[in-house]
Amino acid sequence: MTTGTKPTTPTTFSLGALLYPWNATQIKQLYQDAANCSLISRVYLGEIVCAKRNPLLAKYLPKIIDEVQAAGKQIIFSTPILHNDEESHQLMLNNIELARQYQCPIEINDLAGLKHATGLEIIIGPYINTYNQASLAVFARNGAQRICPPFEVNRSVIADLAAFGLPLEVNIFGRVALSISSRCFIAHNLSIEREDCKLACFKHSAGFNTVSEQQELFNLNGMQVQSAKIYNLIKEISDLQTIGVQNFRINPTPEFSLNQISSLISAQLSSISDNLLTEQQNKLFANGFYHNQEGYKFIE
Repeated sequence: MTTGTKPTTPTTFSLGALLYPWNATQIKQLYQDAANCSLISRVYLGEIVCAKRNPLLAKYLPKIIDEVQAAGKQIIFSTPILHNDEESHQLMLNNIELARQYQCPIEINDLAGLKHATGLEIIIGPYINTYNQASLAVFARNGAQRICPPFEVNRSVIADLAAFGLPLEVNIFGRVALSISSRCFIAHNLSIEREDCKLACFKHSAGFNTVSEQQELFNLNGMQVQSAKIYNLIKEISDLQTIGVQNFRINPTPEFSLNQISSLISAQLSSISDNLLTEQQNKLFANGFYHNQEGYKFIE
């Protein structure tokens, strides 16, 4: 394994868009924590999983924006991960318009949105397949100024992408979206139609766990099949820095508050042992993809 020298570019941490159908109290708490968290410099906003969930988040969005910006954080709007119906298409257009209104960047998570984002600072999200420098070149020509690679890429791929010179932002905490479908996996599991789902997912605000051979295998979250385990590259931050990555993303999870995640990162950066990271890592965490192994594994 070859490593380079650490870049001098400042390290930044961002909070990814909320993936789960949380209630008003949970939403408010998350973004209050983001505003108050000294580690976080950027906050991604917008419903990206299912447009049917958007009204609750949209209700509180103006206040969230004011609170987060007042704390000196940069706001970035995110588009849906799949534009498969009129609702999601309109949500994509609305979020791009919000980016224009607030003069902030837009994260594109489905390439169908790229043509609508002309003139904006564009970030290519992790739900777009970016596996090589040829892809980066195409995105750069279309205005991309930062790329968030997919979760499943390994270290050597990340190093190759970083060598291209376009800033990368790597997900270091959160569940992996293993599959995305126009069908709702929770609705299917409950034998109801997605078009008349009555927001059944709000009864499963942490997702819907599936079990195989007495082990949690997947987490169903609307149109996503997620990993049961939380992908955790916190201990790999220093290694990522050596290959040219200086931007890192945290994705909210029901099991950990933002303050807890921030403490884990701060402890790692300060080389301080943290019991949570050692006692529960085999049960809760995975990092196999980064090490070019099965994704569910946790490599010491």
